[in-house]
This record gives sequence, C-alpha cells and structure tokens, in this order.
Amino acid sequence: MYEKCVIPTKFINWLAHQIDVRTSEIVMNGKFIHFNKVSVHKVLGASIGGDLLIVDCEAGEAFVLSKFNLTKLPPVSFFGDKIKNNESLPDDDMFICFMMVALSCFLCPDPSVYPSTKYMIAFKDLSRFQNIDWSLYIYEWLIGAVRKFCFGCWEVFEIYPYFWWLLICPCCLISRLPQFWYF
Repeated sequence: MYEKCVIPTKFINWLAHQIDVRTSEIVMNGKFIHFNKVSVHKVLGASIGGDLLIVDCEAGEAFVLSKFNLTKLPPVSFFGDKIKNNESLPDDDMFICFMMVALSCFLCPDPSVYPSTKYMIAFKDLSRFQNIDWSLYIYEWLIGAVRKFCFGCWEVFEIYPYFWWLLICPCCLISRLPQFWYF
C-alpha cells in the first residue's frame, strides 16, 4: 500500500514538521499557508457549513450492514468491487458504495482495509447528506492524522499522498480529481 505514494518519504517527514497543528498553518520562512475547512472546500469542493456529522458508529454500521444484507463489516474493496463489476444497484446503493471508497481511500483515509464506522451514519438519510459540513469533517480527520504523525505515529500518515498534494499544490490536485461532490 505504501509503495503507491509517489511523494518522497523525506519530504513528507519534513513537511509534516512544518505544520503547526495548534494554528492549522504550514509555517515556512516566516510565511504561513492556512489549512482549514475553507481550504478543504476550495480544493475538493466539499460542502461547507451546515450540519455537523454526529458520529454514531454502532447505528451507522448497523445501517450499512442491513442495507447490503451483511453480518459483518466487509473491507473497502467490497464496495469498490460493486462499482467495478457494474452491479445493477439502486442509485442510493451505488452512491453509498462510491462514497465508502472515496471516504475510506481519499477523503478520510486510514491504514485499515475496512471502512471507518465513524461516518457511516451519514448514509442513513441521504436526503441530508449534502447538508453535512463535509469540509469540516475532512479537515478534522486530516489534521488529526497530522497530530498523530507529529507525535510518532508514522504509519498512519504515510498513506495520505493526496493530503500532501492538497498542501503542496492545490492546482495540480484539482486537475487530477474526479468531481464526486455533485449532489
């Protein structure tokens, strides 16, 4: 998994230590680059403002298990395979599968092969999905990863290559991203 990161490890290490997690700024040579929910919104186009995502891991997981007739949480690849195999799914199910992959692998990544149950409650009422402040949620997830990294948890942060593009070159990232924030 880590070998897919095209950004040199030394550079990632150096850049992570330039981030002031207290102020959410990259500080270099006395200059500041702000990293906050607004910058997440500008780069990714994720919704900003609106409702906070109230985490309810148990209810979210129970909903997803019920929705896909499962007894235990599958790996992220289960949801990706449903898309890749062109399974005939209702629109809501296809959206959930896509967002499971997008959240697990790109927007709120973590080193597990299983999706996090923290955001699954958002799938319970898709009519309210776009009302969630996703920019804030993604920002908090990523800045939390920076905090873990800066306190010695390197493995957690090595898998965030897109986060580094967000910090290094937002214009380059935008040209490489699919537009999946259409609601």
